[in-house]
Order: sequence, then structure tokens, then C-alpha cells
Amino acid sequence: MKQTFLQKLTAWIFGVWCFVIAGFCVYEFFWKKNCALSLRLSAFAAVIIAAAVLVLLSRLIGRLKNTRAITAAVFVLALAAQFYVALRLAPALFSDYKTFYIAADNLFRGKSEFTTKYYYWKIWAYQFGFPWLLSLICRVFQNDSVKFCLAVNAVFSAGSSAMVTAITARFGKPSRAALAGLVFTVLPITLDLSAVLTNQQIGLFFILAALLVLSGDNIGWRQGLLAGLLLAISKVARADIIVILLAIIAAAILLLTKDKVRKRPEGQQKKVLAAVLC
Repeated sequence: MKQTFLQKLTAWIFGVWCFVIAGFCVYEFFWKKNCALSLRLSAFAAVIIAAAVLVLLSRLIGRLKNTRAITAAVFVLALAAQFYVALRLAPALFSDYKTFYIAADNLFRGKSEFTTKYYYWKIWAYQFGFPWLLSLICRVFQNDSVKFCLAVNAVFSAGSSAMVTAITARFGKPSRAALAGLVFTVLPITLDLSAVLTNQQIGLFFILAALLVLSGDNIGWRQGLLAGLLLAISKVARADIIVILLAIIAAAILLLTKDKVRKRPEGQQKKVLAAVLC
């Protein structure tokens, strides 16, 4: 796929931004943390080794060529990592994470008195969607244990890794798509969230699923409605989609400014319609 100057510039800006953020993180750890030099060097060596392993794995997975096979391979590896963190390393539930579980457990058992009993739900009522969705999944599998709920989140987190891989595969080489999914999997923030019961995983999964639908070649009203439905589910779990919706609107406006959109109603205007329906 041939990139325009604006796309190349955006990619460079994003890449530089990532390195700047990574540099700040390294600076915080190596110079501000009160730890021995040997520990700092060991951590640095571990990061280098981990990066090399990820590159090697991505090249091996990239040999599969088939996008679905590559996505499935990344999903399996991500699921193994998420399960290990969620089921073996997770601490006891605390703070909001414990509140979410209590709410899901009550809904699973058909109780709703907690919504008036706990002041939390009067202040942050918009958080209610996640326990509700979680309770529905618990009812399907007839299991509401803490480990099961953490496992559900781990599945959605691994699904996000698969979505990242599938989206990237549409714009780059198979090995790079696999690398993107694997890097997303081992990000500290991704692994940390697998150890607690929070609504980020399920919300992000449906956002990425919507972007996957909208990044296809043949986009029409069906894709627009499906993406809108996926974003609506994400909105129930976590109120993050306004940024995505604004980006979709901006993309539709940019498409309308192109001559080929006005001259070929059967082409790009379908994408504009999909954005509006979404």
C-alpha cells in the first residue's frame, strides 16, 4: 500500500512520540528509583532480551502468511500470558475492582439492592455497565467466582491483542502485524490490568473490533451499523468511545473534501455513509 506524505509524517510523529515516552520511562527507572546499579542493569538486559524474543517470535509467526492463522497464533500466546497473570499473580481484589465484583456477583444472584446501599453507585453510576455485562457472562457459564471473572477479562485482553494484529496486517507485513500484537500483549499496562478486575479490557476489545470492521476494503452501511453496535457495547462497559467517534467523523469530513468522492458516489461515499451510521 502506497503511503501519502501525510501518512508518512503521521507515522514518524507517532514513532518519535513512542520513543520519547519510552525514554522518560527509562529515565524514571534508572535515575530516580532508589535501587542498586546491578538491578538497573539486569532490568535493562531483561528488556533487551525480551525485545529480541518478541522479534524472533513475530518472524516465526509471520511465516504463516495467512492473516487468520497469524491472528490466532498471537491470540493463543497472549491468552497464555494473560491467564498466567490473572490466575497466578493476581492479588486479592481491592478498591473499585472489589466493588465491581460485588456488583456483578449480586446481579448474578438476582439482587439489586446494592445500587442504593452503596454510595459509590450514586456518584459513579456510569460504571454500572461493566458489572452488568460481566454478570450476563457469569450467567451463561453459571460461574461467578473471582478467578472466572478475571479469566473473562483475560480473554478480552488477549482478544485485543488479536484485534491489533488483524488491523495491522491490513497495512503492513505479516511479521510486523504479529510483532504489533505481541508488543501490545507484553506492555506493562496490559499485563497489570489482567491482574485486577477492571473494565478497560472489554471496552478496548469492542473499540478495536469496530476499527477492524471500518478498516476493511469494502465498507458500506452494514459495516457502519456493525461498527456502531460494537462501539455501543464498548460504551456500556466504559465511557471511552467519544474519542473514536470524533476520529470517525473527522475521517468522514476529510473524505468529503476529495474530488473522487463527489465524482464517484458508488465509491468513497459509502465510507462516509458508514461513518454516519456508525
